[in-house]
Order: sequence, then C-alpha cells, then structure tokens
Amino acid sequence: MNIRAVATAVPIWPLGLCQRHVLPNFYDIVVFIGLAAALVAVGHGAGEMRAPLAGLDTTPITLDVSRLPEFALRTTPRMFAAIVASLIFAFVVYTFAERRSRLG
Repeated sequence: MNIRAVATAVPIWPLGLCQRHVLPNFYDIVVFIGLAAALVAVGHGAGEMRAPLAGLDTTPITLDVSRLPEFALRTTPRMFAAIVASLIFAFVVYTFAERRSRLG
C-alpha cells in the first residue's frame, strides 16, 4: 500500500478537528467563560475610566479591600493609554529631531 492510497482513504479535517470531537468539551467552556468575564471586566473598567472627577467630591476614595479591584480596573486602561501616548510622542519627536539634524 502506498502513501497516496492511505492519504486519500483518511479524511483530513481542518484545524485538527475530527468528526467525533466537533462539540466543545468542559475545558473549552471554562476558557470561554473566563475570556467572556475578562472582556466584561475590561469593558466595565473602560466605561468607569471615563467617569468625571467631580464625583470624588461626593464619594471620596476609600481603601476598602472590596473596592480595590474596581480601582485596578480603572487604573490599568489609563496606564495603557499613557504608554501608547508616550510611544506616539516619542516617535513624533524622534522624527522631527532626525529631520532637523539632517537639515544641518
């Protein structure tokens, strides 16, 4: 029996899926729920990040342990926004400095 006969006899399914394992198993569902929860948390944090600072006059910041995850969800998107802004600023300033040094 040659290799071509074996290759045509066995069906090849895309992405490693075979007919009997098409349905997701328990681990797939756990990972999907975890990713969905992370997406909801990031969305909530992004929405809360845009809250006005005037609200601090009525509800001051407390260091209660139950409020710390919410503060972390607000702080993390701000940190990434600051990193992106600083990278854009650095590349723009570098470009202008490089062009100025070429001019003399």
